[in-house]
Amino acid sequence: MKIFLSILILIFFSVQLISSEVVKDSSRTEIVIYKDNGQVKSIINYKNNDLFGKFTSYYKSGQIREKGKYMNNEIQGKWVKYYENGNLKSVSKYKDGQLNGKYIFYYENGIKQFVEEYEHGKRTGEWKYWYENGALKEIQYYENQKKTGTWITYFEDGTKQGEWKYVKSKKEGVWKEWYPNGNIKQETCYSHSKQNGVTKKYNEDGTLKLEEYYIDNLKNGEWKSYHDNGNISIKGYYKNGNIKTCTWEYFKPDGTLYHTENY
Repeated sequence: MKIFLSILILIFFSVQLISSEVVKDSSRTEIVIYKDNGQVKSIINYKNNDLFGKFTSYYKSGQIREKGKYMNNEIQGKWVKYYENGNLKSVSKYKDGQLNGKYIFYYENGIKQFVEEYEHGKRTGEWKYWYENGALKEIQYYENQKKTGTWITYFEDGTKQGEWKYVKSKKEGVWKEWYPNGNIKQETCYSHSKQNGVTKKYNEDGTLKLEEYYIDNLKNGEWKSYHDNGNISIKGYYKNGNIKTCTWEYFKPDGTLYHTENY
């Protein structure tokens, strides 16, 4: 309905500003809208006052902007869009006005930008995204609109950037991130979308930077940070979030204990 109303508004203002031509027969009406220079701006078909049949719109240059077809006011089948330079912009498929099948989008240089998949308007299957140079950027998975499976992101040079898992749109298992040099950046444990278990953060050279424990998104248990040389810098304990408890110890880079605090 929103698409139909938008088309009606477009027709109304277009007819006010530029000329149009109406072709009728016993079963259909075709409206051809022209620009002030005489070029065709769009071609719209109706049947019994419903959008029905082919639809085509054009850029000022005369290049096709988009084309497809309607059936009873709803987009049906393949819908194609183009950039003004003539390169393909997107190809999508519809059923009863909803995305159904693959939706493919391209950069203006012709490189594929993403491929998504839908079933009756809902996200499903494998989704892929690419950088403008053609390198794979991200892989996602959906089932009945919910995030599922292992998702992976990549840096532009092809090295892995992140890897995580979903079960019915909830974060699960160990989520991992990497630096561009390939070294691990962070490991975080999730259960039902909440941090549960150990979280480890690393320096770019691969040495451990921080280690902390969570229960249902709250810091609980031992907490440790490290000097660049790998020796412990601070060791303490948290409970119920950011509440420090027990004894906290502070160390110099050579491992010497120089300060303690009790909570």
